[in-house]
Amino acid sequence: MIHYLKQAAKVVLCILIAAVSSCTFNTKFDKKKWGDSDPAFPSEYRNGMLNDLTKNHKLKGLTKKQIITLLGVPDYVENNLIIYNIRIDYGGDTDITYSKKLKFFYLPDSTVTSFSIIEWRKD
Repeated sequence: MIHYLKQAAKVVLCILIAAVSSCTFNTKFDKKKWGDSDPAFPSEYRNGMLNDLTKNHKLKGLTKKQIITLLGVPDYVENNLIIYNIRIDYGGDTDITYSKKLKFFYLPDSTVTSFSIIEWRKD
């Protein structure tokens, strides 16, 4: 009976560890923690702050300059698009196996019209 209880406790502990480690903890947006980062290695806090940033902060209607003031230098700029890397996972080498990006689309007058979160996973 004691052996059975020890085994059951180990199983429950393993399940709890797996559940906690797979969660993305949502935290409030913090400009300092978001920080300017290397595009290949985004700040580890960005993924957890993304929900708060996109749900509780007015982003549409801001100008490109205001977005950059809020979030820092973008990781990429293309035509009427600025991109911030949120998360990048690498396989056993330099190949990207997963990426999550926040993209802002803006008009020629630099007004942000929309944003999207794009996730990509290598199959």
